[in-house]
Amino acid sequence: MEQKEADLYQRTTDVFLKNGIRESTMDDMAKELKVSKKTLYKYVSNRPELVTKSMKWKMAENEKALSAILSKNLNAIEELCEITNFYCGNLKDVHPSIHIDLNKYYKDAWNEYVNYRNNFLYNVILSNI
Repeated sequence: MEQKEADLYQRTTDVFLKNGIRESTMDDMAKELKVSKKTLYKYVSNRPELVTKSMKWKMAENEKALSAILSKNLNAIEELCEITNFYCGNLKDVHPSIHIDLNKYYKDAWNEYVNYRNNFLYNVILSNI
C-alpha cells in the first residue's frame, strides 16, 4: 500500500470515527479530506469498500501498536494495563453508532472486525493470561 493511500484511509477512518459511518457521505468525506471524489474513487469503487478498507487499515494499525506493547516483555499485569490504556484512549474518539452501523449496513467490514476481535485480540489476551 502506497503512503498516499494509507494516509487516505487514516483520514477517512478519523472522519468515520468522529462523525459516524452513516452520517458521512462520499461528498462529505471528500470535503472533509479536501480531496475530490475522483481521488476517493481512485482507491475504492464504492462506499462499502471505503468503509471496509478503512476498518482494515485501523485494525492493522492497532495490531502494530499492540505488537509494540507485547515486545516490551512486561509482566502480565503491566502488559494488560498498557493494552487497556491503549484501547481506552481509542474508544474516547469513537462515535457511539459505529458498531451498530457496521453490523447493520456494512457486513463485510463488521465480519473483518469480528474476526480481528475473536482471533487477534483473543490470542493477545490469552497469551497474557
